[in-house]
Amino acid sequence: RRSSDLVQPNDVEHACETLLRRASAHETNGEEEPVLRVAIASLSSSKHLLHADLQSLATDAEGLNALVHEIARCYETSSGADGQAEELMQYADLSESFNQLVESGDAAAESWSAPDLSTALGLKLPFESESKVRHEFEPGVFEHHLPVALTEKISASAVEAGVDAPLFFLACWYLLLWKLTQKQEITASFAVDGRAFYGLADLPGLFSYSVPVQCRFDNVLKFADVLRQLKLASDEAKETQPNFIFESLPFAFEFSARAGAFEAGGLKWTCCKQRVCTEHFTLKLHCSSNGGTCTEFHYDLNKLRGDVVERIARYYQNLLASAVACDKNVSIEKLEILDDSDRRRLLSDFNDTRETYSTDLCLHQPFEERAAAAPEAVALRFRSESLSYSELDRRASSIARLLLALDIPVDSTIAVLCRRSMAMPAALLGVLKAGAAYVPLDPDYPIERLRFMLSDSGARALIAEPELAEQLGG
Repeated sequence: RRSSDLVQPNDVEHACETLLRRASAHETNGEEEPVLRVAIASLSSSKHLLHADLQSLATDAEGLNALVHEIARCYETSSGADGQAEELMQYADLSESFNQLVESGDAAAESWSAPDLSTALGLKLPFESESKVRHEFEPGVFEHHLPVALTEKISASAVEAGVDAPLFFLACWYLLLWKLTQKQEITASFAVDGRAFYGLADLPGLFSYSVPVQCRFDNVLKFADVLRQLKLASDEAKETQPNFIFESLPFAFEFSARAGAFEAGGLKWTCCKQRVCTEHFTLKLHCSSNGGTCTEFHYDLNKLRGDVVERIARYYQNLLASAVACDKNVSIEKLEILDDSDRRRLLSDFNDTRETYSTDLCLHQPFEERAAAAPEAVALRFRSESLSYSELDRRASSIARLLLALDIPVDSTIAVLCRRSMAMPAALLGVLKAGAAYVPLDPDYPIERLRFMLSDSGARALIAEPELAEQLGG
């Protein structure tokens, strides 16, 4: 099918996107669907786009590279160009190789024990849509080209750290998932090309498979530690016998090298874009290199909005830039995902909530009025938890009653030592309800400083988490 009317002359980017959108909108008809659908867009008299869409014959990213070379070789042979004609690959050969790979994977699965993926399967992003209705997987993609200067710095930083660039991208992807989910254990699908096991280079087809790769985090971990963990884990994954038994995980990573420019049949061939979707996921990062680096964020439209994915893509680029700007022994806690505009929006714009309140009321009283007017409305959100106004008011009132039972005089000071959690607002409101003033203590301060602040403030009581209270000496 020729699609010359779709694009403007020489507008390669627009032409590629138009053809990809048409392919995505095309409805398949099961067994009636052809193995390969092709469209051609003419950009000029000497430049054309060939779009190949494989619906029934699934393939992976490396398989698409092989297909590009196979099509070029077929063209070269059929055009009578100079050079010795090579024996062309037949579909029967590909099918036989694929069946052997599947059978070997089934055999390996019989003697292989799958790891416990229950924690990984339950991993969620804080801004992920939740629905009680189960929806079919609906793929979307956001494509973002990294600045050339940043790509060059990543390559240099990777060499300095003794790893390759794909591992650097992988480490930053896991770091971003850790920062967004605040989970100490991150496990994601890692794509491995199975062709290496059977000498199947230059064959199209779905020979890649996913292996769960795990990385453990804490705030004192250094970036070099993350690189070391993931290098060991990814090297082990590449040595894993090919199999097809893993359940799809919410998050995934793949790195591929897109076919570079080459000549065949008197033409210059270049792979401009490629899109591959072979599994279900919430969010998958696919990095591809061809001169520069393109990051594709594939996602489930039923779980993530497009603007959220764009924000994640921006966070990822910020994290890459932060990682290359720092020494590899920097604490991962210090690596940034926010840029100046993000900080301004979070610290200034979102906090620009000035309102006029009655000066006759204490701070907790407007809260009590709100709790009475809308008891079931959400008052607090913290990570995956939420608390209604009525529940928060109930917890605060319980704390106030405990304080009043201690016969603490009005206008006394009460120290509060809590980590950031749902308990902190309840404690502060409880102190105010008891007619006292609170003295906030930072758990990150040295014990000696906390003891001094506790004594110097004249606090009549201390509200603290049991572990923190024990550190202070009871």
